[in-house]
Amino acid sequence: MLRPFCAAISLCLLAATPATAATTVFPTVIYFSNQSQGFGLIGASPPLTTLTAGAFTLIGFGTDISGFDILFDVSAAAPGPSVIVATPFRANASGTLFIRASGVGLVDPNGDPATAFIAETVGPGVIRLPGAAFRASCISLGGCNGFSLEIPSGASAAYPFGSPASSVTFAGIAAATPEPSAWAFMMVSFMLVAARLKRVRRERSKAAVPDHAVFARR
Repeated sequence: MLRPFCAAISLCLLAATPATAATTVFPTVIYFSNQSQGFGLIGASPPLTTLTAGAFTLIGFGTDISGFDILFDVSAAAPGPSVIVATPFRANASGTLFIRASGVGLVDPNGDPATAFIAETVGPGVIRLPGAAFRASCISLGGCNGFSLEIPSGASAAYPFGSPASSVTFAGIAAATPEPSAWAFMMVSFMLVAARLKRVRRERSKAAVPDHAVFARR
């Protein structure tokens, strides 16, 4: 009984650690893109595709991405900061209706509250959209199966954060970061059930005394 207990403790500790691996989910449809290279995001090699300043793209997936972290790989940036704006959405089956999710706990580069993910880029690197910020809203919509990606071409009234000279190249992917707690607790449950069944089997085997043994004692 001690061995399953120790294993259960180990799995609980594993559940408490952050996930280090990610399951990458690639786009399956581009509902709209004002840049032709945006359609190259479909398939298993999005880093080969770039989106530049001024891009607006509606990217769809063949699965529910509610709670997924969305990663943006900034592969190049011109001098001066630039901005990306991304929001998960729910698209209908025909791809003609899009309902955007609303994020919670998000702020824009000025520190003001925002319902969309607005990030300022200052150079190459990876920017992560926190899927947890949109999870509740996506669930209320019946799940999110895509996101919009906008790269404003400089400062504007809507996004007064970027420099007019900014130009950013992106390779966008959506990645789900699995929570190890779900797997850990499931494994713990199986181990505890197995230990219980083993104990019950032992008790039954002790209680079941063969008839010949009874006669021998007589």
